[in-house]
Amino acid sequence: MNASSFISRPTKRRIAIYAFDPGVAQQHDNIDVSSIVLEIPWEPLEPGPIGEYIEVVDVDPASDIVYFPVDLEHPDLIARNGHVPSETNPQFHQQMTYAVAMATIGHFTKALGRPIFWSQHRERAANPQGGQAPDKWQFVRRLRIYPHALRERNAYYSPHKKAVLFGYFAVDRKDRHNVPGTIVFTALSHDIIAHEVTHAILDGIHPRFAEPNNPDVLAFHEGFADIVALFQHFAYPGVLRSQMARTRGNLETETILGQLAQQFGRAAGRGDSLRDAIGGVDPETGLWTLHDPDPTMLERVLEPHDRGSILVAAVFGAFLTLYKSATRDLYRIATEGTGVLRAGDIHPDLVNRLANEAAKIAGRILQLCIRALDYCPPFGITFGDYLRAIITADHDLWPDDEAGYRVAIVEAFRRWGIYPKGVRSMSVDSLLWPSDLDQIVVGALEKAGPRVVDRTQSVEAALQSAKSVFSRAPATKAAVINTVPLSTPSSGVSAAASWLANSPERELAEIFRQRQQQASDRLEIWKQSEEQAKAFWNWLSAEEQVLLD
Repeated sequence: MNASSFISRPTKRRIAIYAFDPGVAQQHDNIDVSSIVLEIPWEPLEPGPIGEYIEVVDVDPASDIVYFPVDLEHPDLIARNGHVPSETNPQFHQQMTYAVAMATIGHFTKALGRPIFWSQHRERAANPQGGQAPDKWQFVRRLRIYPHALRERNAYYSPHKKAVLFGYFAVDRKDRHNVPGTIVFTALSHDIIAHEVTHAILDGIHPRFAEPNNPDVLAFHEGFADIVALFQHFAYPGVLRSQMARTRGNLETETILGQLAQQFGRAAGRGDSLRDAIGGVDPETGLWTLHDPDPTMLERVLEPHDRGSILVAAVFGAFLTLYKSATRDLYRIATEGTGVLRAGDIHPDLVNRLANEAAKIAGRILQLCIRALDYCPPFGITFGDYLRAIITADHDLWPDDEAGYRVAIVEAFRRWGIYPKGVRSMSVDSLLWPSDLDQIVVGALEKAGPRVVDRTQSVEAALQSAKSVFSRAPATKAAVINTVPLSTPSSGVSAAASWLANSPERELAEIFRQRQQQASDRLEIWKQSEEQAKAFWNWLSAEEQVLLD
C-alpha cells in the first residue's frame, strides 16, 4: 500500500467546448457564452479519445492527413479542462466531438435508466448451395467519430459504417457574418454533434426507423435529433442565465436558445441559423417573427428536415406554455401585479429564478421525449404515435399531472395538426396506449358474436385465461388481473356482464382501465425490462473478451 491508495477516483471529467459554435463565439455580444466547461462521467481514456462508448478517429482523406490524437489523460490537459477552444487546433476538434457526444449519451442513459447500445453491424452471408443464408450480426462496442471526414458542406451518421462523419468547407459568401475563404468545421458545432449522435443512438434503439414507409418516419428521425440538440442548451446554466437576462425572460423573442447551428446556417445562406424552433426572418420585412402554428402544414410539407421541424415546433411550443405558466407568479411579484416589467435590465435574482424554472421544465421535457422511445412502435412511426408515446410515458412516471404537462403537450401538438389517425377524442385519457388488460378485453370483443351474452362470455373467458397465465408469473403481474373481479357473489352476475348490459361497448376499455388504476401493469413491465437490460449489460462486460469491436 502506498499514498496513491488513499486517493479516490474522480467522478467527473471537465472538458472545455464551444457553447454553440465559433460563429457565435466571435460575436462580442456573446463573449460571456462563447465557451463553457462540460462535466461528463469520468472514464479511463486512450488517445483519440477512445472510451467505452466513443472512438474518435481523426483521418482527413481529402488532405491525406492523419492528425495526432488528443490524450485527455495528460496531467496538463486534466488540470486545465483540455485544450482551449480553437478553430485551428485539430486536437480540440477531437476533444469537442467526444465531450458533446458523451453529454448527449448521458441524457439518454439518465432518461432510459439503462446503458445504450449501438445498432449491430449486419453482414449479408453467402450461401454456397444457393438460396438465402441467414445474415451475420456483429456487436458494435463503440461509435466512431471522424471530425474531418469530408471536405464538403455536410455531416451525417452512417448506419453502415456505424460512424458519424463531419465535414468542413470554405465560405463563399461575403456579408456581416461571413468572410470568403474562411473554413467552417461542422465538428465544432455543438448542435450538429448532438444531432448526429442522436441519429446514431436512435438507430440503436429503433433500427427500423430508417425504413421510410410513411412521410413521418424520416421526418421523426430529423425532428427528434433536433429536439435533443435544442433542449441541451437549457442544461448549461451560464448560457441560460445570459440569455434570460438579454431577453428579460421572454423566450418568445429571438434567442440562440431556440436556434440550431448558427454558423453553418449563416455560411450556407439560410439566415441566422440552420433551423429555428420558434420563429424566423420574414423575407418581406427582414424582421424576426414568431411562428404561428399552422395545423395544415403537415399536409403540404414532405421534405424530412422541414417536416421534422413541425414536430420540433410542437414540442417547443409545449415548453413555452409550461414556462409561461410556471413563471407567471414571478412576473406578478416583479411587476407588483401589473404584468409589465419596467424598462432596463431585470434583477439578477429574477434572472436566476427564471433560468431555474426554464432548466427544470426543459429537463423534464427532454427526458420525457427520450423515455417515449420505449413506448413507440418498432416500425412505421407517425407523429401521432409519438404523441401517444409521450403521453403514456409521462402518465406512467407521473400519474398526477399537477403542472399540466400532458395537457400542454396535447394542446401544442393539436395546434400544429398532429394527432393519431382515427382518434375520436384528444383528451389525455384517450391518447394513452392501451394496457395489456385493455387489449385482452378488446380482443375478446372482436372475436365474440353480436349478442350481449356471447360477448360477456368471451370477455370472461379471456380474463380467466389471462388470470391463469399471470398466476404462474410474479405476484406483481398476477395482482393486475386480480383487480378485475370475474364474478359478483351477491348477484351471481359477472362484473363484465353487468356492465355490458347497461353501458355502450365503446367505453369498455375505459372502465377496465379505471379498475386497474391502483395496480397498473405497464410500469411494472417497464421496470422489469430495465432490469433485464442492466443484467444483459453486465453479462456483456463479463464476456467482453469474446466480443468483436
